[in-house]
Amino acid sequence: MLKAHNGDPTTVVGVKNEEPQGLMSPQLTIGVLSQPEVLRQVLGVEGTFDRGLVARFLISAPPDPLGQRKSRSAPVRA
Repeated sequence: MLKAHNGDPTTVVGVKNEEPQGLMSPQLTIGVLSQPEVLRQVLGVEGTFDRGLVARFLISAPPDPLGQRKSRSAPVRA
């Protein structure tokens, strides 16, 4: 995991009798689903930007649909 954030080549030692495998450009994907308020709190912690923690993640959040819903929808057919 430590090498995957910048893609440095590394060797993975196999379990038991497996041969070690070389990884030329390791990639790591982490998917996290979080409530918007939790994400705001994590981003608000002092020092997260300075230490590079937040810089290693692509953070994407859809716009809040609150107040954007149709109050009158089409009636359901019988």
